[in-house]
Amino acid sequence: MVLDMEHFRKELLEMRKLLESVPLLFNEQGEATNEKISEHQAQIADALERIQKGGYGICTECGCPIEEGRLELNPKAQGCAKCQEQKR
Repeated sequence: MVLDMEHFRKELLEMRKLLESVPLLFNEQGEATNEKISEHQAQIADALERIQKGGYGICTECGCPIEEGRLELNPKAQGCAKCQEQKR
């Protein structure tokens, strides 16, 4: 399997840009709650780093290739479907 890294890099950069445009979210007490946004931003940064270092598309758990369809649905995926299922 040969992944088009430039395609996924562009997808991840677009996701990062979109998240940066999201306004602050507030809970009922008026406190900013951007934990999920920060989590997604960290996952995107990690995926971009894996592209740069050559580890993108490889499961961080078992070292097997991550299915291309899985990456198309979630470019920031860190694990293959099998490992992800085992975490549930």
